[in-house]
Amino acid sequence: MLTDLPLDDPAVTDEIFGPVVAVLEVADYEAGLAAVNDSRYGLTAGICTDSLARSTDFAARAQAGVVKINRPTAGLDLNVPFGGVNDSSTNTFREQGRSAVDFYTWGKTVYTGV
Repeated sequence: MLTDLPLDDPAVTDEIFGPVVAVLEVADYEAGLAAVNDSRYGLTAGICTDSLARSTDFAARAQAGVVKINRPTAGLDLNVPFGGVNDSSTNTFREQGRSAVDFYTWGKTVYTGV
């Protein structure tokens, strides 16, 4: 856990895969959301809150491929699409994408006579 870092520190700006977290102090929710979105990466984002309105807003506005609310940002269900946005993704596919679509949907065959 790293604290008291400037906003341009590599631990804040780079995508690090490891047991590292940079904790930033922000003035309010909007400043926090702006800090999340002021990144060239967007794999996961998370918020801890007891506000349904805030969690819904965060899920809609956070520029990340995966949003976690009151949950750790590491670890995902393997049957749902996974991937980031911006430089955290190829923007061409999501891992488990086709499998997740098959898992959560079903097909129907319809014959229509005219």
